[in-house]
Amino acid sequence: MLRVGDAQAWVKAVTTDNDTAYQAYLKDYPAGGAMPGAMAAAATERLTSLNAERAQAIRDIQSGLNALSLYDGLIDGRSSDETVRAAKQFANGGRKSAPQLSTAAPRDLRAFADTIRQAAGTRTTKAPIIATATTTTTAAAQADRERLAQAQAAAKVATQSAAVVRPVAAGASDTLSAAQQDAKDWADAARVATAAAYQSYLTAHPTGAQAAAARSALAKLSNKAPAFSLEQISGEVRVATEAARRAQISASARAASARDTAMAATSAPGARSIVAANGDQYEAQISGGAPNGLGVKISGTSANAGDRYRGEMRDGMSSGLGVYEFGANVNNTGGAVRYEG
Repeated sequence: MLRVGDAQAWVKAVTTDNDTAYQAYLKDYPAGGAMPGAMAAAATERLTSLNAERAQAIRDIQSGLNALSLYDGLIDGRSSDETVRAAKQFANGGRKSAPQLSTAAPRDLRAFADTIRQAAGTRTTKAPIIATATTTTTAAAQADRERLAQAQAAAKVATQSAAVVRPVAAGASDTLSAAQQDAKDWADAARVATAAAYQSYLTAHPTGAQAAAARSALAKLSNKAPAFSLEQISGEVRVATEAARRAQISASARAASARDTAMAATSAPGARSIVAANGDQYEAQISGGAPNGLGVKISGTSANAGDRYRGEMRDGMSSGLGVYEFGANVNNTGGAVRYEG
């Protein structure tokens, strides 16, 4: 029953979709356990991506609250006390409950951001709020739906595979033969046709009649050739490779968030145009007499002339997520083009 329990635990984790849920799954089905969790690697990866999705959703919430004049702090994607107070104030006004910004599932935060955005579109007298739900946010919501559907399909297949029909007739049991069970499980997997379904079949029948077909289907779904095994390389190189892969995942997630932030900065709600004494030009949110929040900066000093930054700012300086585009100036002797992070 472990395989069924594993699948059901994964459905529970994906349905809840927060740190506590995935940590609970890994506690019950660790990767290094006697019976490793089938989705242990996916749970670990999801714990990493949760933070990036949550930060983007909170930025959307902050932008909406700013448009409603309930929040004038930084649009930084952090669940600060000021952000929490503003969120509760909005929720209380509409007799709703505000999600826990620091721990809620990203889907709940996105739904709350949508509610605020709709309110801002009908109640505020400021410039219309610009939705920051860009490609990455939309993709995150789609991935969430697919992850849940695949988990539910895997649990169904696992349950069906574990169920043995034993009708009693004249004191004798009539059970499915191994070959019949294999065929039935493959039919179920092929009908669902998801990565989770094929993986569930392989878990039950690693050397089954359709094992090769299941692996081929998995490879096609991933749209890439199966990765080579790290077991083929030496221990030191393997450790370095695993570290590089983790760094790549983290860097890619941060770069995607930076691009989202840069796009939001170009149309930041409440942005004002100012020119600093050194010639730097800003189109940014202003707080405390200085560019703070989201905005665009074009360098005016001769050494950095033409450099352009779009993203989060603090006191006129880049601080947080954003995109820096280098101009052709004396400081750019290396020919750098762009930095995202």
